[in-house]
Amino acid sequence: MQRSKRAGVLLLLAMGAECFAPIGASADNLNQKFGPTWTCTKLGAVEYSLYRACKICEDNCQDFFGDSDKAGHCLPKAGAAIACPQAAAAPPPPQTTPIAAPSGQPASPSAAADPGYFEFKVCNRSGRTASVAVEHHVSPSDKNFVVQGWWTVPAGDCQAIGNFPQGWFYYYAAEYGTDAFEWSGNDAKVCIERIGQVERMHTKTTICTGKYLRGFHSAQVDYPSVTWNLDP
Repeated sequence: MQRSKRAGVLLLLAMGAECFAPIGASADNLNQKFGPTWTCTKLGAVEYSLYRACKICEDNCQDFFGDSDKAGHCLPKAGAAIACPQAAAAPPPPQTTPIAAPSGQPASPSAAADPGYFEFKVCNRSGRTASVAVEHHVSPSDKNFVVQGWWTVPAGDCQAIGNFPQGWFYYYAAEYGTDAFEWSGNDAKVCIERIGQVERMHTKTTICTGKYLRGFHSAQVDYPSVTWNLDP
């Protein structure tokens, strides 16, 4: 494997192995099943869409019912209208939050206007097509992590990957379609598949095979934009 020089903005963060693998949510009222202290963060390494659906219920003082490993719905919580008046109204439908644009698409305008986010751009100065993956906070107020990939950046192109919450941010790239060349780092080990689109929640407990364990760079970002140059 070949490695690029680390960008000047990188800050070293020693972390243990962190893995990402989906788990199935049973068709249960999870709040009733696990008790009143259960929260959405205990879902573990689930698809991000399931976590967002759960958080919408939680933020509106609702219980969460897991329908599958990617979807769920809200249930009224007894007495919640007194403790949480907004729970009396139906919660808004699940929506994709403006953390990052889909692969190859422009960054979300709403996130770009939010000072809690920064724009992440990748300039591929090598002669290889690159695949880029990142790990970032769910939102400026939610410090749980999401891992996402893959964005394709052709040789010679500069591409705005998306707008992400400021704070600790992790990033990695490898040559498209092969593991023979990568722009990896030593700041964190992240488990991520190289096939298909990836978007799932962070966990430290799932066992990961070395085949999927990648070395990510890290930076603590508190400025409006970051450009990562992929050198030959």
